[in-house]
This record gives sequence, structure tokens and C-alpha cells, in this order.
Amino acid sequence: MIDTKFGVLFTVELLHKYFANGLCNDFIITPSMRTQALLTGNTIITKQYDNKLYAGVAADAANKPLSPLAGNIQLTFFMQLSKPLFFNYTNLPFKWPAGKVYYFSNRNNNTAAGKNFITMALGYDSTKTYQPGDIAADAGGMVYQAIKSAAGITPSAANSSVWAQVDNNQYLSEDDALQWMPSVSTYSFTSPQTSAGIDVWGYDVVAKDYTANIISTTIGFVKPVMGFTLDLSMLPPGKYKLAVNAVDKWIYLNDELNGQGPFAVIDIFNDGGLPAAYKFLTGTGALNSPAFTIQFLNRYTIWKYVLASGAAATITDNAGVFQFGPASGTVFSQTPIPLSEKALSIKLTVNAQDYSPVACASPQRIITYAPAADTYSCSEIFLNY
Repeated sequence: MIDTKFGVLFTVELLHKYFANGLCNDFIITPSMRTQALLTGNTIITKQYDNKLYAGVAADAANKPLSPLAGNIQLTFFMQLSKPLFFNYTNLPFKWPAGKVYYFSNRNNNTAAGKNFITMALGYDSTKTYQPGDIAADAGGMVYQAIKSAAGITPSAANSSVWAQVDNNQYLSEDDALQWMPSVSTYSFTSPQTSAGIDVWGYDVVAKDYTANIISTTIGFVKPVMGFTLDLSMLPPGKYKLAVNAVDKWIYLNDELNGQGPFAVIDIFNDGGLPAAYKFLTGTGALNSPAFTIQFLNRYTIWKYVLASGAAATITDNAGVFQFGPASGTVFSQTPIPLSEKALSIKLTVNAQDYSPVACASPQRIITYAPAADTYSCSEIFLNY
């Protein structure tokens, strides 16, 4: 008699710095239609429970899958946002261009803080002008958020007037965003063109980057045109780098997304070239059960306290981290403060009278605030004093 059990193939957890327990239950995760067939063919079952997606297989007493897993398998899942308020308390752009989708994969070798992240690794680009809310990481992996616009100022504790230190986790950023395209689409030029030089690069499992040139062709036109039909239907669903007449962009191909518009796509590969921590199986063929992580950073806002009486007031962060001023009927935080379910200890003094504790900012309503050159998200807190 064979001793069988249910073994974990992998898990994907969603975390969020806004929530007191750190768990994010704002999404419904479902497999693509193509993946549903692969799951059945490989006797894999998947189930979402709270903030985690579980994938499992039947295993023997040695914790080895009873049925061999197909090599180079690609399992695709869609993340549908179920809570619209998510964008208010999450450090992401409010605007959502048509076709935008975030892309996560265990091919992103991004281990930090004891977690196997499947978002792109954060770094710092000295040529980029960072705006308030942008995030970057120093050489040691410490993550910082820009609190004012700046270029050429490295993220560090020494540059606290520009950068607010977060922690050493990795977070979703706009580096994870791709442009979704159907397999056959109309490609538009900015000016009339006589030809289209098309190059597409896919993932190179040896180099572990997107440098495998899989399409390189030129289409000539009888007369200059403003667009043409771009047919990429020969490519399987996935992430690619596309260049048309030397104009590059990162794209995601998958016709299942037509009309769906999910927040994100998760691709999990059974790829022999993956780092050990990201593989399904150990070197002996036993279940490795990798735990993958996607983590969201909370939004930082300027806190604007408005007193109904218009009286002069003093607001103090009892922890001494954040400063407020000037003392008037409307008091602003001097730097952005992260929104969180964990309340700050804030003291309000009006005419020498202590009205503590006082309310903290809520994500229910976000406005914009532009005190100078930079524009910030702003949370208004109205006080009946």
C-alpha cells in the first residue's frame, strides 16, 4: 500500500503595510483557462484562503509528487481587485491607463528580509528624477520613499530631507507594470512610416533575463502609414520586450484578458534554471514548497487638521517622529505620514487645553496638496474644537 498525503507545491501570499496584521485580503485570485487545463493534467489543485493562494499535489511518504510534474510548466493566475478603497491606502498611482497590468513571477530572483518576493527588485537610478511617493532601495536593500522631488540624491538615512526610510522588504512598484496587448492588434505610429522593424525578446532561461530574440523582421508598406496590424499570435501568453522601429516597451500578451482588465497577473514557472528557493522541487525530487510574497506599501499623505473654531492649536506626535505646524486653525504635517490601521498617538492642544487623543488620517477621502513645487496626496481631518 502506498502512503500518500497532500503536499504543498507552492504558496503566494499578499501582504500590505497599511493593515495592522500585515495581511492583504483585497484580491480574488483565479487561474487562467489555459492554467485550469494544466492543473488538471498535472493533478495540481489550487485554493485561495484569505490572503494566500495554495497549490498542492498528492505526495508519497518521502514528500515526492506521485505524478511527475511537466517540465517548464507555466501556471498563470489573475488578481481581481475586490476593494476599490485599496488605491487610497496603497502607494500606487490613482490613474489607471487602459491596458495596464502588474506582472509578478517567480523568475524575479528577489529574495529579501527572509521572503521570496515575486515583484521586481527595487534599486536606485541616479539619472531619474524621483517624485513624492516613488520608492527606491540602497545598495544594502533598505527601501526608502521620496518625500520631495529630487535627482542624484541617493536614498539614505543621511538624506532624510528627501527620503523617508521604510524597511528592508521589497514592494510593488511601477517597474512591475506592463502594457497588455492582444495577440493581434493595431500598432500606431506617431508619424507616417514606410516600414516597421519588429523585434521581440522573450525570457532566456540560461541568462535569466529577457534577451532571447524570438522575432526579428521588417514589414514594408506601399506608402507611409500611421499604423499597421501587429500579429504576435505565434507567441504563448507571457511577458515580452517589444521594439517597433527601435521604440521599446514591455508588454504582456494574453487574449484571455480581453474585456477582463485584472489588476495583476501572476506567472509561476517550473523552470530548472530558477534559484533553489524559487523551485517546486529539491535536488532529490521532494517538494520544496516555496512561499512567494507580493507586498504593498501604504500611501503617505500630508495630514491636514482643520479646527472648526479656527482657534490656534498645537498638534504633536507623542512619538516625536512627525512634526506639525504652524499653530493656527489649520495645521499641516511637515512631511508625509504613512496611512495605517495602527493609530499614531497625536496630542491636540487648544488654548492650553489638552484634547488628546485626537483622530488620525483616514483613507476614506484623499485630496491633493501643493505647497510648493511638489504635489502630495493629502488627508483632511476635521476637528470639532
